[in-house]
Amino acid sequence: MKKIVVCFSDELRCAAALVAHAEKLPGETVLWVPGGLDGFPAPDTGAKKIIEVAFDNPAAAGESLVCAKALFDLFDETPDVVLTSSSPRGDALAAQLSLLLGGECVTAAKKLLWEDDAPVVRRAVFAGNLDADFAVGALPLCVSLLPGGEDARPVDFPAVTSRTAHAAQPDWLTDIETVKTEAPDALTDAKTVVAAGRGAGNRAKLETLAALADALGGVLGGTRPVICDGKLPPERQLGISGKCVSPALCLVFGASGSAAFRAGIDGSKKLVAVNRDPEAPIFSACDLGVVADSGEFAAALLAALQKQQKSRKRDFKESVWTKSS
Repeated sequence: MKKIVVCFSDELRCAAALVAHAEKLPGETVLWVPGGLDGFPAPDTGAKKIIEVAFDNPAAAGESLVCAKALFDLFDETPDVVLTSSSPRGDALAAQLSLLLGGECVTAAKKLLWEDDAPVVRRAVFAGNLDADFAVGALPLCVSLLPGGEDARPVDFPAVTSRTAHAAQPDWLTDIETVKTEAPDALTDAKTVVAAGRGAGNRAKLETLAALADALGGVLGGTRPVICDGKLPPERQLGISGKCVSPALCLVFGASGSAAFRAGIDGSKKLVAVNRDPEAPIFSACDLGVVADSGEFAAALLAALQKQQKSRKRDFKESVWTKSS
């Protein structure tokens, strides 16, 4: 079995753990280092054989699709297993390599095992509440592994070779946009959560809900349909396949209340739901239910809060003026 571990030069501290996982499977393990070792001690990687990869176009190689194609072109033969470190870059690289190799892919895995002459991947499921083992029926397999969990086992004299990869941006890729994501715990740490469902999912309503969340000092989240439509980023998803939250107050607008969604907000101290359908399942789980158009109610609530805040500011200024006079 041919196994390849891909570890970028700026994440070599994870190399030993990745190599240790790979060594649980039979066959030779080769560590590929895009960008080169760059002074990192080769023995500390735990690999017996290392291939340093230099790109003729480093800027283009920063895109995972281009990097994957450049590495793929260097493979002398098709690897059976490819391991990367789980990160936005590592997950994307594993997915792109699996497409090029015509194999399977599992991202954000906890462990890679070898049972009954086949690889088994352990991964968190149900929003991290359970672990599940997935038996892989066919190779090649690309896996991105979460860091930690294995001791480094350095070797004395790894064999290091250097190769150059041609990093060419495909003709159809005309523009690359980098989107900065927010802190991953923004939702889970929030004391107030405003949740947008499909019924509150158009742009105008979402802008109102975002302003409402800001006025309440909270965070806007959404149901799976809202996230899948690209109206909110994935880290804002609420439910069993997203974030499970326990705020002091959760206001749900336009969500019918599926069991998967409710599982993500069941920990709320107070739950308020707004939906135009009086038979919506969300009403059976909330502390206060409002039968109304979610957009109209959110706009009215926001206007009332803004009026109250202006009144408080005016009263404060008058109080300060009186005392100073």
